[in-house]
Amino acid sequence: MLFDGPLEPCLPSKTWGFHRIEFGQSKSVVFSQLKCVKIAGEGASNSPHVDHPGATASCSSGVASFASSLVAPRIVEIDASMNIRTVLLGKAVLTEKIQHSGPISTVENVRDLLKHVEEIRLCAGGPSTLEYPDVEPKSAFVDMYDKWRHNSCQVILNTDSSVCQKCTSLSDTLRIHQKRKLENKRKGKAQGLRTLPWKQNKDKIAALRRANML
Repeated sequence: MLFDGPLEPCLPSKTWGFHRIEFGQSKSVVFSQLKCVKIAGEGASNSPHVDHPGATASCSSGVASFASSLVAPRIVEIDASMNIRTVLLGKAVLTEKIQHSGPISTVENVRDLLKHVEEIRLCAGGPSTLEYPDVEPKSAFVDMYDKWRHNSCQVILNTDSSVCQKCTSLSDTLRIHQKRKLENKRKGKAQGLRTLPWKQNKDKIAALRRANML
């Protein structure tokens, strides 16, 4: 069914597509949800982050000129043995966490599975990189939405909150990192001023000239 007939009836909405993949003797079908996401202000020069899992090429709106990127927040792969592999926000998720135990022997079954995955609430991530552009925290990374996301983000939300606890904590972490970086920059500039030769050695040069040593 998955490798012969039409798969359009399996798709739960227009944001989904599919690819039939053959690698040697292995076959699988990959269903993915794509979204075009604005990641920078109009006319911004910074390019989309397309080097992380789930990010694809850039796109344009045709209405306004802004930096944007195609992202795949939800990916479901089904192989010839009907094994399911799910990737959410670029992270592989155990099948048990998807909490879908129904069969996948028919088109309707696959559509139900994809609809279930589409309705899973995902963590929105932490602050935007536009808010904290020059920090390098070890506990977080920049996700496909150009947001800071905690390395231990739980991805799937089980509460009414739109952000998991780990990503919520990033606001304080990033603020501290930014403060330290600004302080280090100020210290560096101050130290540079103190070591300028024309300030530090002015009296020495004058004394040498008086002694006819220059």
